[in-house]
Amino acid sequence: MSVSTESQNIVVLFPEQKVERDLPTEDLLQELAEEIRDRSRSTTAAVIAIGVALARGKERIKHGGFAKWAAEQCGFTARTAQNYMLAAALAAKYEIVSLLTPAALYRLAAPKTSEGVVNAVVRMLSNGNVPTEPEIVELIKAQQAQRDESRPSVPSQNHEEASELALALHTKLGEDLSSALVNCHWPTLCDYLRQALAHGARGPALLALEHHK
Repeated sequence: MSVSTESQNIVVLFPEQKVERDLPTEDLLQELAEEIRDRSRSTTAAVIAIGVALARGKERIKHGGFAKWAAEQCGFTARTAQNYMLAAALAAKYEIVSLLTPAALYRLAAPKTSEGVVNAVVRMLSNGNVPTEPEIVELIKAQQAQRDESRPSVPSQNHEEASELALALHTKLGEDLSSALVNCHWPTLCDYLRQALAHGARGPALLALEHHK
């Protein structure tokens, strides 16, 4: 009986297991961990390739149509597709991160992960140490703790004022403008707000245009 080309191309999800050897538990666990890491690296390569393909597709799709294409044609939510593309972008910048497992790569490529943590992981990889996702999470927590320690304490009264102001701004501006404020570059925004207060109707936008002439 002949085997069709299609059946020959089927991916083996459950590869043939190696013949069990009578190994001590510690040695067996180490061997299994090495096998898992080897397979994870091939999976990470697939993650990066998928991210590259998604990014190429996004470049060709009209604004607003990418999420639909990713869902209907690729089976990904917009968030999942974004995670793939972030992983691919990080690998394009630091090829060595392809040694990480997919979970560790996703964590490192997340928008909230600082450049300092990324650089630390790249150094670890360059020295032959491949951190796991939990280890990367600990690096992120440690850096955040250092930031919190170096940040000056704020009186509770200032917290109350900030809370009231945030509520007033959100109510007044709505979701879109409030989100834009959160994601903007605050020092630049404050400079333009000061100019707006000083120059009234001329406002920061007009002053910015005059500045760049």
